Amino acid sequence: MPNAGRAPVVCLLVLSIFALGVRADEPPLVLTGLDPVRLAEGVERDGDETRARVHDGFTYLFESDATRTRFDADPGRYAVQQGGLCARMGGTTLGNPDLYAVHDGRLYLFGSPDCQRAFRAEPGAYLERLVPRAPVDAAALAGGEAWAAKALATTGGAAAWRAIGTWREHGRAGDRGVLRAVDFSGRLRLERLFPQFRIVEVVGPETAFVDAGRGPRPLRSAQVAALRREAELAPAALLRALAVEPGALAAADRGEERADDGRTLRRLEVALGERTATLLLDAVSGRPAGVRAQGRGAEGRVADVTEWWLDWRATGAVWAPFGRQRDGQPQPLVFDEIGSPAALDAALFTRP
Repeated sequence: MPNAGRAPVVCLLVLSIFALGVRADEPPLVLTGLDPVRLAEGVERDGDETRARVHDGFTYLFESDATRTRFDADPGRYAVQQGGLCARMGGTTLGNPDLYAVHDGRLYLFGSPDCQRAFRAEPGAYLERLVPRAPVDAAALAGGEAWAAKALATTGGAAAWRAIGTWREHGRAGDRGVLRAVDFSGRLRLERLFPQFRIVEVVGPETAFVDAGRGPRPLRSAQVAALRREAELAPAALLRALAVEPGALAAADRGEERADDGRTLRRLEVALGERTATLLLDAVSGRPAGVRAQGRGAEGRVADVTEWWLDWRATGAVWAPFGRQRDGQPQPLVFDEIGSPAALDAALFTRP
């Protein structure tokens, strides 16, 4: 169950304000104008404005045509990593283009000097790792199919989840809240609510923007990807995916574990693109107890983070948890609104 640790909420909040509300529309100069190819080699050389190159939302300068050619040939190596997100905090937190570090020949940005210092002291603790999925045999897949059927049966049934086309939920944890609206055709709205302001992030087929109170600004592609990854782990999204596209998830039975409260849980591993997540099911009833996936734990460190799903109630034709608590959160997120409306207002996904 949730531990007593606490994530750096204030730090993350300050970074979010910087990253989401103050970004210029023009591609900013990155790395203080230093040549990224030489910097990745451990050498600081000023770039020349006549040899500029815009790549993935940043403007890079180069000291010579030769280094610019090397960059063009392999931007994945020489451009800032993680799409310019803060390498310590991850999520949708952008890095400051002037705060950087070099690690193993790769360039990383940070949202604050504290993040930069923490990363330099222990870079391996903050870098996400793509862990290949362990081999899955026929027995594991057969067991996974059986346990997935139990999970769906205890939460309304596969047919009920297949009929879900939209989802809306509102909840609070202390003085902070969240409102999420999802159209499973590809549109997502996430509002992070704070005592004196809110941050709105919207992703759709034709738009992706953020508004932290200073007017809408474009989301970077890395932020869009992070929002979609976060949305995939929500209870409704996972259960609906189990019902709609079981073949893509390739659910596999990974055996049992004992929870801190004494319950026996069954591990149901699912594939989410190149990563995996593990649904934790009550070993007796099959009802989902939570989900575990690689994420950001205490102080932004990369770890396997578990979100526990609490207080299951009926909402329409399905059941959903009205409480959620991640490892490291001092308070659960308690929902007062969860369900699948017949339709969502198009204005929720429209840029003002």
